[in-house]
Amino acid sequence: MSMSAVITSGRAIAIAALACAGAAIAPMTAEAAAAAPASPAAYECTAGYVCFYQGSNGTGRRCQYSQNNPKANEICSWGLVNPKSISNRTTKKVTYYTEQDYDNKIGSTTAGNSGNLAGNYTVRSLKF
Repeated sequence: MSMSAVITSGRAIAIAALACAGAAIAPMTAEAAAAAPASPAAYECTAGYVCFYQGSNGTGRRCQYSQNNPKANEICSWGLVNPKSISNRTTKKVTYYTEQDYDNKIGSTTAGNSGNLAGNYTVRSLKF
């Protein structure tokens, strides 16, 4: 058996790379279980930001914004294509548009609210 280290959240976890198929794997120790990263909570979003999620119920990849953005889709890793949910952790209503530069309003979410989004569209800009 060979060993390699993987860095997860600043911790090194030793992972055994099995040399052959069918080899037995020892149960995870309490120390290793404590070091394992937890799954992110649904609708995880920093206070003061609005977050769009690729999955429903605040799951999946997330892009977050704290101010007006006329080209919001260009700085999101998944391009804000068909976002399925939103969380508005700001003190203002956020309005989102299908075109850059705040054109063609598709919807809005009031301050402090989260929920699923309907339809298939790309959010290209947003305004608080």
